[in-house]
Amino acid sequence: MIKSMVVRKNRPCIWGGVFLLLPAFIFGAGALSFNISATDNINMLSLKKLGLVFSVAPIYDFRDHFGLHYDGAFSLINLVPENLIIENYLRVEKIIDFKGFGNKNTITGRIYNFFPISYSIYQMFDFGLTDSLNLYIKDRYLWIPYVKLKYRYFISDSISDYAEARLGTGIRIPLPYFYFTPYAGIGMRYVNQEISFLSTLLVDLTFPLTGDFSAGTYMRYDCAGKTENAVSGYADDPFFEYENLHQAQEISFALHRIFGDSKITASFSGYKKDFFVVYNQTRQDKGLWIKVDYTKIIGRKTAYSLGLESLHNFSTVSDFDYIKNSILLNIRLTF
Repeated sequence: MIKSMVVRKNRPCIWGGVFLLLPAFIFGAGALSFNISATDNINMLSLKKLGLVFSVAPIYDFRDHFGLHYDGAFSLINLVPENLIIENYLRVEKIIDFKGFGNKNTITGRIYNFFPISYSIYQMFDFGLTDSLNLYIKDRYLWIPYVKLKYRYFISDSISDYAEARLGTGIRIPLPYFYFTPYAGIGMRYVNQEISFLSTLLVDLTFPLTGDFSAGTYMRYDCAGKTENAVSGYADDPFFEYENLHQAQEISFALHRIFGDSKITASFSGYKKDFFVVYNQTRQDKGLWIKVDYTKIIGRKTAYSLGLESLHNFSTVSDFDYIKNSILLNIRLTF
């Protein structure tokens, strides 16, 4: 595998991104989330071995004339300082009421910062703007148009930034015992002064079986036209999988069961992914992902969840042929 840990960093960057917003945390409604993951295959930051991942995530919410939501995370792999990761996610929402329709249009702007301290190749910012409108037709069918703009900015000069624009629409149709929602979207990606076209097809089935038991499934297909790859020099690095993905098919199924103040969720997903040929390397992945999660609410301000997760990825490239099993623990304190 091609692994480069020392990359030029000539671009300006405020260390930790929007983490400077944390002092405002004490003045609003928020929470603290503590996470521990024990796994037999970290499969992160070029690390593929047994390990533990510890995370502390502050969350802040403020709502008045607009919505402001902040998620931050300190993650440390195997208690090694060089493996510290700082993540920042800031979302601003504005809800616009359409008089006479009884529906709301939501405009959302977001900034995401991924900042592993010692791995400069992965440091980046992600800027996005979305607009969504839910409009009922004949008081029965829910029309869901969708707009999304995205710009990904890599701090390393060795990787090209890129922009995306997507348009999509779906309609939720109530049928006996379930909701049927077909969705289609188109878009384009601009990178290295070239444009490639994107497309998405999705079918969602939701089964609200009872008040405390529900199920859902979806089938999805994504395709990206060939262009000069944004990170072609790192085609063998799992972090840049999205940029190098040509097409993907996925089918997913989830069950939700509520027991008073507890909830159990079981999720299953199968997928197939084809990647662009880079440096004469052809890669195709098939996989199965399974997760079972138990959540318990204690009082009004505390909740914890315990989960088991297993990912089996089968690939034509040996570096991506692996199994990953994890035990997940999350404790959330709200105030």
